Formats: sequence, C-alpha cells, structure tokens
Amino acid sequence: MIGARRPNWFRVASWVRHLGGWPWAVANRRLMGCCGRSGEVAGFVADRRGASAVEFALVVGPFVVILFGLLELALIFIVNISLGLATETFAGQLRTGQKQAPGLAASSSSGVQIDLADAKTQLCNSMLLLPLATCIQQLQIDVRPLTTFQTTASTTPVSGSTFSTSNLCFYSGNAGSIVEVRAYYLYPIVDPLLLAAFSPVSTYTSSGGSVSGSFYPITTTQVFKAENYSSGTNTGAGC
Repeated sequence: MIGARRPNWFRVASWVRHLGGWPWAVANRRLMGCCGRSGEVAGFVADRRGASAVEFALVVGPFVVILFGLLELALIFIVNISLGLATETFAGQLRTGQKQAPGLAASSSSGVQIDLADAKTQLCNSMLLLPLATCIQQLQIDVRPLTTFQTTASTTPVSGSTFSTSNLCFYSGNAGSIVEVRAYYLYPIVDPLLLAAFSPVSTYTSSGGSVSGSFYPITTTQVFKAENYSSGTNTGAGC
C-alpha cells in the first residue's frame, strides 16, 4: 500500500515479550499449568533428570550375572587343568611303583602303599585356587586294573542327576598290570547361566552322607601299564 508505514519490529518484539512470549510458548505454559494433575504428568514425562540412573539399574543386573558367569567358567577351566596335572603325577607314581593303591579297606598308608585319604590330600595339594578341606570333600578317585587297553570300567558313578561313590575302587594291581585312574571333582555351580548349560548333578552321595546342590563333575582319566618295579607285591584287596 502506497504510503503505508512499515511495522516497527522492535516494538512488536517488546510487546510479545511483555505479554509473556510467543503464542505457542504461552499456550504450552498454560497447558502445563492449568490442568492440575495432567500438567504434573506432562511435566514428569518431559523431565529427563535421573534417566541415566534408571538405565544403569536396568542394565547392571544382567551384566553382573554374565560377568560372574565368565569368572566362574574360567575357574572351572583352571580346576580342570589342575586336576588333570595332579592326576597325571599320581598315575606316574603308580606306574613306576613309587605308590600302590591297596584298596578301600586300607585305613592308613604304609611304605609305598597309600590309602585313599592320603591320595586325596596329595592331589588337592597340587591343585590351584581350592581350599584343602573343600577339595578333599569334593574329590573322588577311582583306581582299578583292566584286562586290556580296550577294556573300560563297567561302572560309572554318575546315574541321571546323582553321583554315588558306592561303586568306586582304589586298587592298582601289581607290576605289569594295566591300570585306569580316574579323578572326579564335583564343582558346585552358582551362576544361573551355567546351571542351564552344564546340566549339573543335584545329589552327591558318599561315605559321609548325601548332599544336595548343583555340582558339575570335572573328570580326568589316565590309563597305563605298570612297570616291572621291584617295590613289592600289592597286598591290598582288589575290586
């Protein structure tokens, strides 16, 4: 329009600021404050304070379970390796006649003959990261002569979810015997992820009674033919 005056934008901005802001800002404030609880809910939804703490609380639980599972799995591997090395050393002593397993009836060691309790102590002293008392309680040893190398032990201590020591043997035979040495360590599993993965034993039965729990039987085996040693005849009772 000819002769029309241009608006003074400085005055317009001052007028809007005086009224409380632009129309949409005014409407937003009215929406947040005029409707009682609805305004409070809208304010709560828009508030981002504490979001990091909530997200951390949702993540920390599964993270701890997975981390603990990895640590426990690493410990199982260490126990497995330690048990294998300790059993290999013990089997070497039986093979050369330095030690003889005289049977379960032996109540004490005498000369080269070593009873089951001392054999457990010897193996546990060679294993890492395990308290001696706990290791002795959870460790079982089976020593028996075989007819040939193709023959294996006809019995196993694991039946379903039960581990029983009733059929174990502790007799190494004499010079020239083919001997099988098996060691079992019943590792108590704690992490719930490993419980589902390892299908553990739930009942552990030994001469000391029956114990319920979640145990994973770590097993190692050594088979050898004893040398023609001159350390004497094994006077123990066979299996």
